[in-house]
Amino acid sequence: IFVNPSLPNTTVVVNAPGVYIFVWHEISPVCDSLDTVKITFITQPYANAGPPQVHVCGTSYQLNAQYSVSGSTGTWSVLPPQQGYFTPNNTSPNATFTISTGYQSYYLVWTENNLGCISKDTIRLDFHEMPMPNAGPNLATCGNTIELNVNSTYPGYWSSTNPTAQFHPNANSYQTTVTVVLINYTQVDTFIFTAYSDYCTNRDTVLVTFSATPHAEAGNVQSVCGYTTQLAADTIGS
Repeated sequence: IFVNPSLPNTTVVVNAPGVYIFVWHEISPVCDSLDTVKITFITQPYANAGPPQVHVCGTSYQLNAQYSVSGSTGTWSVLPPQQGYFTPNNTSPNATFTISTGYQSYYLVWTENNLGCISKDTIRLDFHEMPMPNAGPNLATCGNTIELNVNSTYPGYWSSTNPTAQFHPNANSYQTTVTVVLINYTQVDTFIFTAYSDYCTNRDTVLVTFSATPHAEAGNVQSVCGYTTQLAADTIGS
């Protein structure tokens, strides 16, 4: 569609991409002339790198760029001075980006190229250290009380699969004493320490085997005539 076909510098709009031939016909009172021009119209891509800002826990993030034009290609890049690498490569829209210069903000650019027509989109990834609590090895105890210890650089809290668990002095202490109600002579309960930061949460578990304390009863005091007697011990609770 021509805005005005009589103008030498008119604007033309086409309905679909492709190769078009346009003819300019110049007419004078005596002579006329014409010339043709071939113009290739290419769909302009609109790059979409995904959400504009993402908070990431850890050191890696799977990207999710979307192609706007079928058959176009794309490339990821990271703006300096930050550095990182893309797996399997930086031409995959769903590549995994791994940081190389510490926990901070990274700006990544997705460039979409459709036959020379370029579009760029930039996203910001804020990487945060993931809490890594260590609740220690699994434990075993006689009775219904045990001391739990966690190594964590971030605050957190204890919880348990046993609803009767009570933590002393409280569930927010790295070192706490827990008491449970024993339902079975031997039971295994799971205790979880959940550590958290402003944006990230992680947990570690420890299994505790509680065994009821046996009560030994050797029987009554005896006075025996002779050298033989029958003992009468009772193994209460074992």
